[in-house]
Amino acid sequence: MAPQFIFGLGAIELANQYAANYRARKVLLVTDPGVRPAGWSEKVEKSLTVAQVSFTGFDGVTSNLKDFEVEPAQSRHGVWHRSSS
Repeated sequence: MAPQFIFGLGAIELANQYAANYRARKVLLVTDPGVRPAGWSEKVEKSLTVAQVSFTGFDGVTSNLKDFEVEPAQSRHGVWHRSSS
């Protein structure tokens, strides 16, 4: 499945719709440490919570993501939040 790039005003609040479109039950929310202080990941978290989608957040990556940076998330290293769903 090819990734979709969603952008523009209000796009961040669409996470719950896309999760529903893909029938997602568990989401790995990957971000870099600079995005969290901006509040963007929190908005995505709220959107997923509204949709009752369980998620785990991981910020152990750089702004130019490399495949090997995501691998630690599989073993839960660097996880900063896990929803209770």
